[in-house]
Amino acid sequence: MTRERLRALGKYLYEVAAAFSQLLNTILGGERDQTFSARIYEATLVRKPWAGVMRRIVNGLWFWQRDHVKSAYHADSEHTYLPDD
Repeated sequence: MTRERLRALGKYLYEVAAAFSQLLNTILGGERDQTFSARIYEATLVRKPWAGVMRRIVNGLWFWQRDHVKSAYHADSEHTYLPDD
């Protein structure tokens, strides 16, 4: 597989993951254009009881990122979650 095809596959998988996260967030009562990770961070800012536990769980799943939910929140608010073409 060429480097270009790998890059295209990576972009596709990233976009599918973001779409799934937005769908999950919407199903759980959140805004349709916000990822679930961003919603978790937003909930920690207002000290919702479930947010701290969910933040640790989600950050654990994305262990290679320093603070995934915080990064997702900033990416959502700046609309930078989509990679450049």
